[in-house]
Amino acid sequence: MTFTNPEEIKAGYDVAVRSLRDLQEDLVARWLPSLKSPRAKEYLAHGVCRRMSILLRCVENVFTICPVDRTDLLSRDELADLQINLHAFVINVHGLLDNLAWVIVFEKAPDGFTSRRKVWLFSPKLRPHLPPAAQTYLSKPEIEQWFVRYAQNYRDALAHRIPLYVPPSGLDEAAAAKYAELDTRIGEKLKVRDVEAVGVLLDEQSRLGTMLPMFRHSYGDEDASKPVFFHPQLEVDVNTLLEIVRAVASTPAPT
Repeated sequence: MTFTNPEEIKAGYDVAVRSLRDLQEDLVARWLPSLKSPRAKEYLAHGVCRRMSILLRCVENVFTICPVDRTDLLSRDELADLQINLHAFVINVHGLLDNLAWVIVFEKAPDGFTSRRKVWLFSPKLRPHLPPAAQTYLSKPEIEQWFVRYAQNYRDALAHRIPLYVPPSGLDEAAAAKYAELDTRIGEKLKVRDVEAVGVLLDEQSRLGTMLPMFRHSYGDEDASKPVFFHPQLEVDVNTLLEIVRAVASTPAPT
């Protein structure tokens, strides 16, 4: 994914946030009352819709902490807060899809799934119970790839392997050499427990390089990820979730 025009990202953010709020309200007003199973109602109201609220706030926080046109480096606290929100976002993208699958299981196939591990929205066993529009949408190669290569991959890395990471900066050759020199000096100061000097060196290190609005997980294992620009990726994720939820709930997109 490439980083597109900042103005396009800002416009896409406004649409994604508004659409997420509107769909959440529509689910409560239309789909929830139509469900017969109390467990299906619970998983829709307290699973899908609650996660939509969390996703919405995560997107707002990410775009507030790091606006699309920001060029200044993030502080350590800002970087930590940014990663916390990205972690919560990725976990809840995957969780929302699972909650959606449970709504279908409890409403249409309560006796067909004896193991929790077999309940997931892209399961071939679940697919016949989905509306035709959802079956078609989830079968699209680009949607399957989005789920496997990104949503599931990043969630599994976050939960079980290497957590998602936002680099503090991008370093050119000169900055990288300076960073390495400071690392050596930090190590020396740590050996003599000079905490004050370590803090000064870390602050100097944090001012090196240029802003990189990207995230990834592992650099080296067999599921190593490519850096992803998080502003457009969050919009893609929200819009993909909106299409999936609309298809599963048989709710038409607004005109």
